[in-house]
Amino acid sequence: MTLACTFEVGINYQACGFCKFAACHGDKEILPNICGLDVVAYATRGIRLERTQTLAGGAEHCDFRFSRLASDPQS
Repeated sequence: MTLACTFEVGINYQACGFCKFAACHGDKEILPNICGLDVVAYATRGIRLERTQTLAGGAEHCDFRFSRLASDPQS
């Protein structure tokens, strides 16, 4: 018997080391690129990341929402 393991979890980050570092060094324009890597990085581990806002984009928090990526039926 195979169990379907699914999960969903969310966390709101109210501070970001990358944002603080970039602000100290006057390099905030790089932040969207750094944030953009998150989706790909989690996907390589079979995890879907959804986010509707980021601190780098001016929001009060980053809203990380995680769930398991669907298995590829071709594999």
